Amino acid sequence: MGPEIHSYVLPLYAASLGMLALCVPAWRARREPIGGLFIAMCVLTSLWPLAVGLELAAPTMAWKVPLARVRPLLITLSASSLALLILQFTGELKAYRRHTNGLLAAGVAGVALLVALPTELGWFHHSFEISTRAPYRLDWDSGRLEPLYFGYVAMLTMVALGVLAASTRKRGFAYRRSVQIVLAGCLTPLALNAMAKLHLTDWAGMNLAPLGMLAPAVAWSIALYRYGMLNLVPLGRATVLETMRDMVFILDRDGSLADCNGAALAALGSTAALTEPWSNVLRDSSVKQFEREGRTFEVTRTPVLDAGRSEAGVVVMLHDVTDWVQARERLQEAHRLEMVGRLAGGMAHEYNNLLTVILGYTALIRETGQPGSEVLPLVDCIDGAGQKAAKLTAQMLAFSRRQMLRPVLLDLDEVVAGMENLLRQVLGKTITLTLSLKSDIGLVKVDRHQLELLLVELAINARDAMPDGGVVEVVSALLEGAVRLIFRDNGKGMDKVTRDRAFEPFFTTHLGATHTGLGLSMVHGFVLQSGGRIEIRSEEGQGTEIRIDLPIGD
Repeated sequence: MGPEIHSYVLPLYAASLGMLALCVPAWRARREPIGGLFIAMCVLTSLWPLAVGLELAAPTMAWKVPLARVRPLLITLSASSLALLILQFTGELKAYRRHTNGLLAAGVAGVALLVALPTELGWFHHSFEISTRAPYRLDWDSGRLEPLYFGYVAMLTMVALGVLAASTRKRGFAYRRSVQIVLAGCLTPLALNAMAKLHLTDWAGMNLAPLGMLAPAVAWSIALYRYGMLNLVPLGRATVLETMRDMVFILDRDGSLADCNGAALAALGSTAALTEPWSNVLRDSSVKQFEREGRTFEVTRTPVLDAGRSEAGVVVMLHDVTDWVQARERLQEAHRLEMVGRLAGGMAHEYNNLLTVILGYTALIRETGQPGSEVLPLVDCIDGAGQKAAKLTAQMLAFSRRQMLRPVLLDLDEVVAGMENLLRQVLGKTITLTLSLKSDIGLVKVDRHQLELLLVELAINARDAMPDGGVVEVVSALLEGAVRLIFRDNGKGMDKVTRDRAFEPFFTTHLGATHTGLGLSMVHGFVLQSGGRIEIRSEEGQGTEIRIDLPIGD
């Protein structure tokens, strides 16, 4: 055996052992699908340079020919295992498992059949002979179908590496550096093999492509030991990033989109480009809050530092705070109404004290005055005004939740059904009333008189919102521990300003002197004093829905 053979065989064995050595760290992750596929790829890939080395070292044709025949099959298996590993690593294998496995199995079976065909047919091999350019090298003439094999392996390898590169570009930023190293290493033997076909890489008549397997071995080693490519921590981080509801954008130094997670990609659309208004929001560091399609997002920015501690880019996260903002607004509204309620309650008590004196003296004057006196009509006017003032103070006390209630257990549906005729008279002939009441919803403990006043007040508001007629629907429903009453109309609705101030005392959108603005505020106070909650849902031009939840009585 000449020195040329030994100088080439030993590096081939080294490349084979190097790929096998990579199975050691992967053995600990063998229970994971990616661990088993990585071990299979390392073993199958290591057999290619090993088979080439054994073929060169074999002393007779009887040993060389079987090894030469098996090499194309090993290359096909290596490319197939690499494709499966990449699909598993990028998360694409699950979606295409059935089709992928079938295509790979068909490809391997086809190559095995071609390799096994007799040499006499000339489909894959024409003839085997010892090369005259280098001792102990086995040459053969390519058959008619051999280009199909090379095309299949090249296509499979390029598609697999393309999926890895595309996935890294799209969402695998945590692996970008290690993936780039792996891509370069895996392309090296493929490029050398293509150059060998053009007789551009012959060294003493040898094909350098098997020796090029040292490049993937080095690349995978760096990815494993330096960047932990198979570690579950970065895999877990990538999974968390993809499953986050928050939108995450990664911008480079120039402000261009480098990566984003699934939520951000869905928001950007199919173009995945920073069009308006996204470009302004993501690139302008002064933007702290962003509203889109009725949702409010909080914008946070975190710089990404490179190895030199300089800023290489920025991570921009958009967190949906719509529910929090709405809850804060409701809390602020509740605090504001509470303060107004305390003021109204205190004023109502003071006015009651004054009205007690006024009404008491008017009654005394009426009793002691002479019949037919000119003063008595004036006293009646004072008494009428005092009675109206007393009614207003009662409404203010209801709003401030300080009125005297006489709660009793009653069936809400029974009360609503009993007031159907009265509600129809209040609504008028141009408005249709429909009742959708649920039977056996339980009893509530409330003041019956105040509950009836509540229904009348809601009917009056619905009537005034539909001067040209419409539909009013009253619905009852059973909740967990509560009974819900829904009063819905298809009137003109409310804008946001009106909706936010609807429960304020003396605030009214009705024209005329008959409305004091205490109707809904009284309803609000009665519901809260009864231990329930009330909510208005309304949009301008789309009607109004008032939801009242009352606790089920003991």
